[in-house]
Amino acid sequence: MTFTHARKYSFQKRKSSKSLYLILLVLLILSFVNAAIAAETTVSTPATQQATETQKELISTMAKMGALKSDFIPVNPQSDDKQLFYYEIAPGTSIEDELFVVNFSDEENNIEIISVYARTNIKGAQEYSLKDEEQKEPATWITLGEQEITLKPNEQKKIPIKIEIPPRTPFGTYKGGFAIQKTYPPSSGSGFSNVFRDIKKIEINVTDNPKEFIKKTVPLFQITIYFWIALLLFILSLAYYFISKKKQKQS
Repeated sequence: MTFTHARKYSFQKRKSSKSLYLILLVLLILSFVNAAIAAETTVSTPATQQATETQKELISTMAKMGALKSDFIPVNPQSDDKQLFYYEIAPGTSIEDELFVVNFSDEENNIEIISVYARTNIKGAQEYSLKDEEQKEPATWITLGEQEITLKPNEQKKIPIKIEIPPRTPFGTYKGGFAIQKTYPPSSGSGFSNVFRDIKKIEINVTDNPKEFIKKTVPLFQITIYFWIALLLFILSLAYYFISKKKQKQS
């Protein structure tokens, strides 16, 4: 091999090595980009996964009957009871949370979610206030981001909620609920609308030493099948590079 040919071969070899390095770098970047895109487009957030895994438990009796067609749970449950909205809050402070509502039907569903308070009726049983009543605490402490909600078929949605405890509120446990309601137009000749509702309980413990409110955050990076495919391509490319380099040394 002449000197000119050797230089040319060496130059081509370096150029080939640079190209391989570039390809490997691009594949590595793509592996993370694919994972990021998958994480961004993945519907299953922790709350969604929770709803999916316990779906049979979460659908209320009326939802099963087809009256409400929707149900909801806390996004950040603070109790072993995943359907209970439980909070410990100090007077003069507030907490921001979300509720996760799901339309279990294949039709568009119009529902209403309101905060209500619990009381004891003349029979000694616990009941909840109605929509048109003047509400008391803890219902008056709660602000819902949306009350009248339209859900597309099988849609899942998060609704922000804020709980503000007034200063000098006496310590104790205050009980109420979130009422999910659906109104059907009057049946022929009846003249009365049919209103179905279900209650999810709220317990607010007003204390000067509340437990830390643990919020479930959506991870910024989720390992998905896209990531593993891209990583496999990267490893195969890396193996090809080292095998090619070894063959070049032997030749």
